[in-house]
Amino acid sequence: MLVRSVANGYFEFEAPPAWSVEELEVEPHIAHRPEAGHIRVLNEDGNVMAEFVSGDAPLAEGKEVDQTRPYTRFDSAPTFIEEHDFVYDALGADGDDASMALSPHDDPGDEPSAVPRRFSYVGGSGTFRRDIGPDTTLAGVSSKLKGAKRLKAYTRTHEYLQIKAMLTSLQQARTTHDSSPAASECVGARFTYDLSASELTCRQAKSFLERLEAEPISAGAKGLIGLGSCQIPWESQPGYCQVDEPKTTFTYTNR
Repeated sequence: MLVRSVANGYFEFEAPPAWSVEELEVEPHIAHRPEAGHIRVLNEDGNVMAEFVSGDAPLAEGKEVDQTRPYTRFDSAPTFIEEHDFVYDALGADGDDASMALSPHDDPGDEPSAVPRRFSYVGGSGTFRRDIGPDTTLAGVSSKLKGAKRLKAYTRTHEYLQIKAMLTSLQQARTTHDSSPAASECVGARFTYDLSASELTCRQAKSFLERLEAEPISAGAKGLIGLGSCQIPWESQPGYCQVDEPKTTFTYTNR
């Protein structure tokens, strides 16, 4: 998988090396936002595997659940976007129309909802999804299968797993506050990273801390020979990390 940076560097995701990214014009009402982006991901045959849009206003509190249309959920998985899941749903009684998308996480005890298929991020909202209709060619699925059986069979194909891995890998690499860029800051599910003095990308900084996760704390720090070490955040003091390769440093705080 190859990391792709989109929307002026505000987002990153992984996709197969043979797949390409097609830049599209953003809608006029979001063109002023620094993190606005609109792209399609195409496979090696030029078929659309997903569409990504960012730059819309943050989602309102609560979810607008469509109670009028039956749906079937075939699959779900956690993502790097906090409190959001990847979901694969079919809408309609015949199960012909479906989507693979990012969506707000269903609260424990709630009935899973088919909508909205949008995700929130720090500063706004967007979509990252693949829509599937009755005439959409699904690689690896027999043309004899129809409806829900056809959609369920797709979950067992290599192409489906590639798209799922791509959608779940999306991360916000930079944050925006009041539409102003913050080039040196990025956020994760647990920490906010200040990379202003670092040579690392957001993904590399997160990976660095993840590799130190299982190491014991000694004198307020964790370390691993050949990798580096981190002082743990304490009260109002940020954590401070020294990376061995490349030789660099960064700080981070608890969210």
